[in-house]
Amino acid sequence: LGMQIFGLNSSQVKIVYENGPIFTPLDGNFDDNLTPLGFYRSEVVARGGERGVMLGAPAMVLGRYGKGVVLAISPHPEKTPGMRQI
Repeated sequence: LGMQIFGLNSSQVKIVYENGPIFTPLDGNFDDNLTPLGFYRSEVVARGGERGVMLGAPAMVLGRYGKGVVLAISPHPEKTPGMRQI
């Protein structure tokens, strides 16, 4: 779904990451109100941080709130060459 929404031709892209949040639902399960649009396939671990937390975690999520829609993006496509359209 993320590829369609953002107009990407590849299922794997490199994107700038600078300490954004790691998205995870409180109960560990996504439902119809929160849809992952892309996932981390590598990670950045700060000194003293825990390895493995980013791997497989959603990098972008689409959710519903009231009558609206919320898009949350953890990395920085606006700082990534070729990804400004996101």
